[in-house]
Formats: sequence, C-alpha cells, structure tokens
Amino acid sequence: MARNAVTTFCSVLILVFLNAQLTSGQVLEKLIGTNRVDTEFVPDDAFAGLAIFPKSLAEDPDFDLLPREILTAWGKKELGFDPMLIKQATFVLNKMEQFDQLPQWAAILHFEEMQGLAGGLINRLEEKKVGGKVVFSGKSQGTPSFLIYDEATMFVGDEALFDEMITSKRQGRLAGLMKQASLKGDLVAFVDLKSVRPMLNQAVEMLPTMLPPAVGDLKQLPNMIDAIELGISMDGRVKTEVVMHSADSEVASEATEIIRSSVEFGLEFGIGVLAAQMDFNDPVQESFVEYAQRVGEEFKSQLQPKLNGKRMSLSLDQELAVVPIIVGLALPAVQQSRTSARRVASMNNLRQLNLAASNYHSIHDHFPTQASYDKNGRPLLSWRVHILPFIEEIELYEKFRLDEPWDSQHNRKLIAQMPPFFNSPLVASESGKTVYLGVAGKGMMFNGQEKIALRQVLDGLSNTVFLVEVSPDRAVEWTRPLDYRVNPNNPLDGLGQVNLGGFIVALADGSVSFIDNNIDPESWLKLLTRAGGEIVSPYDR
Repeated sequence: MARNAVTTFCSVLILVFLNAQLTSGQVLEKLIGTNRVDTEFVPDDAFAGLAIFPKSLAEDPDFDLLPREILTAWGKKELGFDPMLIKQATFVLNKMEQFDQLPQWAAILHFEEMQGLAGGLINRLEEKKVGGKVVFSGKSQGTPSFLIYDEATMFVGDEALFDEMITSKRQGRLAGLMKQASLKGDLVAFVDLKSVRPMLNQAVEMLPTMLPPAVGDLKQLPNMIDAIELGISMDGRVKTEVVMHSADSEVASEATEIIRSSVEFGLEFGIGVLAAQMDFNDPVQESFVEYAQRVGEEFKSQLQPKLNGKRMSLSLDQELAVVPIIVGLALPAVQQSRTSARRVASMNNLRQLNLAASNYHSIHDHFPTQASYDKNGRPLLSWRVHILPFIEEIELYEKFRLDEPWDSQHNRKLIAQMPPFFNSPLVASESGKTVYLGVAGKGMMFNGQEKIALRQVLDGLSNTVFLVEVSPDRAVEWTRPLDYRVNPNNPLDGLGQVNLGGFIVALADGSVSFIDNNIDPESWLKLLTRAGGEIVSPYDR
C-alpha cells in the first residue's frame, strides 16, 4: 500500500508538469537555474532517471491552480510529511539481471529541513540503524524503505540500493548522460539503453515472429540506440522532443529509416483501429475518422526523424488545447498496444510455469501430478503449489501444510499470497485466483495421480497442450486441485475470453503459442491428448 502511495504521489506530480503552461526556459531558470540535472546519489549502475521540483512549483504564481491543499493533506495523512516542501526529488531505476525482473528503484528527496515519517506509513515500517544512518524498513513485501541521510535528505525505495547511492561516484553511464543533457523542458527523462541491452534483447526474442516489416524492424533498435533523452516543454503549446544516440553515424542512419517507416505505419495502424470501431453510416462517427486522418497527416509531417551524425531526433509541437482530443483519438491504438504488451507478459508467465514443471521433471523423472493426495486418494494441494520451489518460492512452499487440503484453516490463509506468475496481467480476477490451468483428463498431461513422463507423450511434445489460459469465469484458487477439462460437445467452451481473438497455451516442449478462436474444434481436441496418435500442429485451423 505504501508503495502504491508513493507511486500515486509521483504520478500526480508528473501530471502537474504535463498540464502546466510555463516555458521551458522559465522552468529551468526557476527550478534548477541550469541545463544540467543534479546527479547526486545517482547509482553507478542506474539506467533511467527523472528529477522534479515540488516546492518550486508550489511557490510559483504561474501554478496557482496546483492542488496544493490536496497534495499536502494527502502527504501528511499517508506519509507524515508535506510533499510540497520537497525541493527536489530525483527518481532512479537500477539495472536488473533479467528483463522479467522488476528493477530496483529509489528516490532522493531534498527538503529545506527534514520532516519525520508518520501517518499511515509509519505503522508499516520497522526502525533500525545501518552504518550510523536511521533506516525504516518495510515490514511487508512491496512496502518501500526509508533512510534519513542528513538533516535535509531522505532516500525512499529499495533498501538494497541505498548503499550504492551513498557510495556513488557519479561516474556511471546514466549520470554522464544526465550531466551532458542536450534537451531542455518542463519534464526531462533519461534512459541508458546500452547498459540494459541484454535484457531488451531477451524481451525482443519473446515478441511474435510474424510482424509487419515496419514493426518487425523495430526489434533491431535495442542494438542500434545507446541512449534516449525525452523533453516536454509547454507555453500554451506542448512541444515534445526525443533525442537518440547511436555508436556511429552509419548505425544512426539505418535506425533513422526504421523509425521513419515505423512512425508512418503506427499512425496508419492507429487510424485503422479507430475506423474499425466507427459506423460509417453515422456522419458524426465518419467525421471522427476524417479528423483522425487530418491529424495523422500533420503528425506524419512533424514526426520525421532528423539525423545529425550519431544523433537522431524527433519532435512534435501542438497546441495545448487540442492535446486531450488527440489523446482521445489515440486511445484505441494505445489500448491495442497495451493489450499486446500484456499478452506478451501473460505468455511469459505460462513459459515460466512450463519451465518450472520441466525442472520438476528433471528432479523426479516425471511431471507433477495434478495434485498431492492423502492415503484415501483425496486431492490436497494443486500441482501449482508443488512447483513453487522451481519458481524461487521455496519460502512460500514451506509455509504450506502438505498433509492438509487446500481449503484447510491453515492453507486457506496462503491463497492471498499467490505468486505473480499465476496472475494474468489481462484479467482483473479475484485475489488468489488464476486462469492458468493444466489440461486434465484421461490421456491428457494431467490425470489424477498418474505420473506422466516425457516418454509417454507419444504425439510429440510440440503437438501436445500442457497448460491453457481459460476464461475469467473459469478461474480457480491457485492452490485448489482443479484444472481445465474439455467439454467434448463444445471443445472451445471456457476459452478465448481473455485475449482478443484467441487464447494462450503452453506446449509440452516448453514453448508457448497463441491459439486462434477459429481453430477447428476437432483439431483442438487432438492437441489435448498426449498419445492419441493424432499429429496436429497448434497452428492448424
């Protein structure tokens, strides 16, 4: 909850910037007085950063409509201090080892004089001393820690990052990028792509292979662009600038062409998505498409990447008044992009669960059974519980009473601690429920107490469905020994309501596929059996 509070606070402050009508020159003069961003305490391994200045905003007459009273009351209630007294807040993200991990994050808060922690937050923290500094550690997972650095400086975020911030020599790639910032604006952000390139390439590998060339070529950009700067400035208009840095001019030239074709495709795609939702028999709805086409042509003329040696830039300059309208028109395409991103995340969840089951097989010489059972054959806990040690959840696994059923008084308390891999980003399901189920039944990958090994998958590992993403109304408590059982009279019943146009499955070979809702029902039935003698590809329609 505290982490959500901090996130809300940051979001509100950023929205203030985005709605302010102040020139970039005024902001820079009033807030920092220089084109350089303060890099104090920026960790040497950080890859992204952003600085904001709440106190200056609160005191600036040009921001009279800033909801200071609300932010002050909220801060005192939730955090114990007035966020509008922060002179400068610098947010940083540290590098992660794998792309599917959350990066360490922290914020450096500078006050004119230190304020204490109180309100609803203090009860969720535990006070201790580390290296002579007072640290308030979050008692529960997801609650950030706080460090009182001196009489005017506080750290908030992941405690593991605090030592790096204190000992930082400000010689990392991100600190260098921030020092040499080439953009001015009301909001300036920095990302060092080179330092996280391996993780980006891992993410790129998970994207669908069948993409339009203009989109598919974007996969090359992580290896072409070393760093990105973003600047947004306002003076009755909104001017957005993006600067990208490459290692040499030849690479920059090639990247520029990819960006140009992708921008044009993106605009055309966005208009197409909007048009698909409109009724052309309605002149008002038809006019929306005509307006979107006109706006798209304007954007296309402005969003032409410019090349200057190793440096590429994009800029967009629009009247502030029309921005909400343009954003509204872009929402269908943005929503489609968000859905695609969530689909990729959901596919990664299934991939990780599949990998865990394979690792289980490596240890036990068979896949996990559908559940664990007592001496009378009564199912106790789902296979999802028994793969916990293989998804780095051994501590949670050891909390279960394995000789009790999933809904015993003790085990029921653990349902709320469902690991994130069981939580689909596409479904707002009840707490503790998952849409990732095993395929269960006679001849399937899960069949009661039967211990099924790889050698028993006679139809071929790549032709046999192991796990499936069911519709939200079929979600079950993740610890409950209940899985997907096909209805032979309606084979696709209970599927295809999470993703637009289809559903995700994990195959016995460890791969993950998207199955179209138009798949032939008979082909789907054949994909579910492991030794039925029917060799069917998941791509058959």
